[in-house]
Amino acid sequence: MKYIIFSQFECSFLYSGNLTITLDYANEMAEQGHQVSVVYCDSKLHQTCWHNMSSDKSICRICMKYKRLLLKQLNHNITLIPTSTYKNSIESHEEYNLTTIESLKRIEYRGVKIGYAVLSSYLTLSRNLNPLFDKDFIDYMNKQLSFIRDYTDIANAIIKDTQPDIVAAYNARFVFSRPIIDTAEKLGIKHLCYETMYNLENKQVKIAYDITPHSVEGNTAIVNKLWESELFPIEHKIKISEQFFYNRRHSIKAGDKLYVKDQILGMLPED
Repeated sequence: MKYIIFSQFECSFLYSGNLTITLDYANEMAEQGHQVSVVYCDSKLHQTCWHNMSSDKSICRICMKYKRLLLKQLNHNITLIPTSTYKNSIESHEEYNLTTIESLKRIEYRGVKIGYAVLSSYLTLSRNLNPLFDKDFIDYMNKQLSFIRDYTDIANAIIKDTQPDIVAAYNARFVFSRPIIDTAEKLGIKHLCYETMYNLENKQVKIAYDITPHSVEGNTAIVNKLWESELFPIEHKIKISEQFFYNRRHSIKAGDKLYVKDQILGMLPED
């Protein structure tokens, strides 16, 4: 099988875990005998990513230094594709007239929900559900939209040029991955999404989805399939389920973050 694996646009030295998950899967696929290519940002085309919106060149330099160390760990049979080699695929764009969250959500480009992607990325960084639509915010969003449109052009060109059997990316909802998954779906190419999850011991584990990790319908199907399987007796399944909801109700970690760790029951935060 021919794999094209798109690595993340983000500060490698801050989010090395996310990047190494992608590169680990690239090595695994190559060791299984698949033809694998890895697409990566070489900072020659974009000095802006969602963790470096100020386009700070020093951040780019540190990121690339660390990224080169990681890329050296790849199987020698893996082909590396820097994004700058497809710079001629980028088309010119105009800024959007943004007025509301809804107007942002509705923005699509080449079949990619770029508005949702930039909003989701922003919410992950800021946790601000009700941003003020002032000049600073609109400028920030238009910069994100400009980047993701460029990346959509690049992803579209790479996928059409390489004609892979499978396209893979990390997570699927951020600015560096939504263009990959939506483009693959539009072109009728199978895709995989790499992600992390927590097991019953609250240890982080890697997982690959053949759906987007946040698909309600897809995850419902997985839950039902596991519940109906004979992997565990029904008594054990019920015990696991009850423990999960008990932990959630009593502020005990049940996977991911414990969002009510510092909550005092019946009290609002001081601020």
